[in-house]
Amino acid sequence: MKPVLLFLFFLVCEEMAAQATNLVLNPSFETFKPGKDYPACTYGANQVGFTQALQDWGTFTESTPDLVVWKPEGEKECFFPKPHSGEKAVGLITYLPAIDMGRTMDYHEFIQGKLSKPLEKGKEYTFAFYIQLGKDVGEKHIRQLYHMFKNLEVFSLAAGTLGVFFSEGQERYMTLDVAFPQLVWYDPIETKPGEWVLLSKTFKAERPYQYFTIGNFTTDENTATSLPDNAEITQYNLNTKNIQLKKRRVGYYLFDDFWLGEGPPPAPAPSIAEDLKKSKAYTFKNVNFESGKWDLLAGAMPELDGLIDFLKSNAEVNVEIGGHTDNLGNEEANRVLSEKRAESVANYLVSNGVASSRVVAKGYGKRKPVAKNDTETGRLKNRRVECNIR
Repeated sequence: MKPVLLFLFFLVCEEMAAQATNLVLNPSFETFKPGKDYPACTYGANQVGFTQALQDWGTFTESTPDLVVWKPEGEKECFFPKPHSGEKAVGLITYLPAIDMGRTMDYHEFIQGKLSKPLEKGKEYTFAFYIQLGKDVGEKHIRQLYHMFKNLEVFSLAAGTLGVFFSEGQERYMTLDVAFPQLVWYDPIETKPGEWVLLSKTFKAERPYQYFTIGNFTTDENTATSLPDNAEITQYNLNTKNIQLKKRRVGYYLFDDFWLGEGPPPAPAPSIAEDLKKSKAYTFKNVNFESGKWDLLAGAMPELDGLIDFLKSNAEVNVEIGGHTDNLGNEEANRVLSEKRAESVANYLVSNGVASSRVVAKGYGKRKPVAKNDTETGRLKNRRVECNIR
């Protein structure tokens, strides 16, 4: 190889290696400190348990983030949604006004992560993470905290001003207005039930930062929300002296798969091949549809492409695509809808090179639930598309 070409080859390899490196330690919260454990599917009781359990992550006094250790149904009914990857995620309250609780300060939760090395001053980086609005989880949390109050009104909402504060050293104290985040998402962050959304921003490092803290650093008075009558509720609570009669508002989000690097985060590697080889079945995480429709959305493509790769690498494997619904609505209409959604997936596979003889689409409607239909979380689990080896 000529010297110039050799130089360019190594330059490209070096650039690709840099882009592929995630500087966030323990980005998916999967690693515990040696000898530590954490209970599955429970709200965080205090900051000590969170900081002592997780490797390379911490929180602050009076902040009680939820370390979501998700267990599939059968081991324990889990009210948290399934993490974006693995079996762990983190839940944070980012909006809970002081006036709703009879306190002097809004209650927000923060977590602090660590980077494998300091950032280089003046260099451009991308910071990204997956987020999901946990309306049911947030409402359940507030009702659990104030279980002694009868007829409690709780409004779960989407909130904005989510910020990321970078620091050179490890912060020991964090509360509202003590730090000025370099990255902020000002608008309310809304997601569909069960949907993980990737948020990312590119920034230039002003200092050799090695830590970052994420949360809402702004007062709730200055935080945009999705609640139309938010100002009216504030006025009602100001005029209501009885703490039991005040209305509660909460913004609650789940976080997973953090990324900080010199390029964009890599596309998630679906676990389709692993699940199909191990259990002969896979439930799609991001094959979602608009209400009453069966058109595939763009977010479904990475998973479906992963299935296509698996089928092309395993020519002897045939699959059934099964559509499922919850128990709401007309039974026959649900069966037809689930069938059309399964057919949409099957048609995508066939149009991308998978022989039609290897794919069968079936709609089961509500006939094969995997969870109880008496909660929104359970119904969400039942509204799914599955792939099974036949």
